[in-house]
Amino acid sequence: GGGSFFSVGSEQQQCSDFINAGEPPVYIGWGSMTVHSNEHMTILAVSALKIAGRRGIIVAGWADCSSESLASAPNVDELTEFCSKNVLFMKAAPHEWLFPQCVCCVHHGGVGTTQASLGAGSPTIVTPVFADQFDIAKHITKNEWGLGTCRLPKLKAEELGEAIQRVAGDKAMKARVVELSEKMAKEDGVGRTVDLVEKFMSEKVMTGKWNEARQAFKEKALKWRRRNEKMSVEKICGQFTVELNKKYPDLKAWNEKVMDQLSSLFMAAKAGKLFYVKGSSCLVRAGEKLKSDEVGRFKEYSFVELLEKKGSRLHVKKLKGVGPESGWVSVEVKSIEIVAPCSIMDIGKLQAEEFAKMFADVMPPAESGVAGGA
Repeated sequence: GGGSFFSVGSEQQQCSDFINAGEPPVYIGWGSMTVHSNEHMTILAVSALKIAGRRGIIVAGWADCSSESLASAPNVDELTEFCSKNVLFMKAAPHEWLFPQCVCCVHHGGVGTTQASLGAGSPTIVTPVFADQFDIAKHITKNEWGLGTCRLPKLKAEELGEAIQRVAGDKAMKARVVELSEKMAKEDGVGRTVDLVEKFMSEKVMTGKWNEARQAFKEKALKWRRRNEKMSVEKICGQFTVELNKKYPDLKAWNEKVMDQLSSLFMAAKAGKLFYVKGSSCLVRAGEKLKSDEVGRFKEYSFVELLEKKGSRLHVKKLKGVGPESGWVSVEVKSIEIVAPCSIMDIGKLQAEEFAKMFADVMPPAESGVAGGA
């Protein structure tokens, strides 16, 4: 089965021959996700398989992963030799046919692909890029159906290789995923969908209730538009926020937390005590002395409030970002500024800059918001 889903008929036989030639392979495919370049993604996939010591089937996806994309690798000969015996590159393959024959699946955590890999009883490694993919990665890790990694753009071959080694060799994890797949197989998704559609048609559409509700909504929307046509975008957004907060308590709690955080940033900036981490990270120590115990690192774009200053050493507490709650930091390291003062005007610019940098691999670059980083 599944032959019509291959890009060409001969690929199914080629795939079957590869699968039957050795241990069950690892599936690697990122669908529509593309980060950095096709060369980067191909080298990542092949290098991870080599580190794990596993055979693999790599499906091209939108990144168009292929053996030709290995040309820029510093160890191209080594990877090419590994691929000749252990890797099959394919343009496309049906998940329902392929996944049950794989020792584990590596993908981005799209809802459909996740359903297919878990439904096939295949332990799953999720390399998220954005949105709900992070939640899916956490859920799979929590339930021990597989592992979630860091964001795909930051993922290193060593981390992915180690994840493949762990997941592919975990018999207890395999048993849990098989148990889950059996439960999923008993669900009548098509039947449930038919019931919902039929109920909607009979109770809403055929009775005219759907059309009445649609007309009422259109009239309400038109009335709202006429009433607010002179209102600013900011005020309209504020109204929507109020309504959403009433409807969703969790969103209200989150918004309140964000507002409290922003308030603390503004107050610290107004007092001239707000700083941000300008370098990629900043070492934090328990005491003023440079030889005192390390307590962690503040990551780039973390905001801290100054508690005390002694020379070039600052005693700070974290207001926003990643790192310990408090500690001592140096303003400069080898004459390079790594912790800089931040004004009220800089706060929004720095947060926008952080967001743009975070997704630079999947979004067009944005103009830098803070000249000189200060």
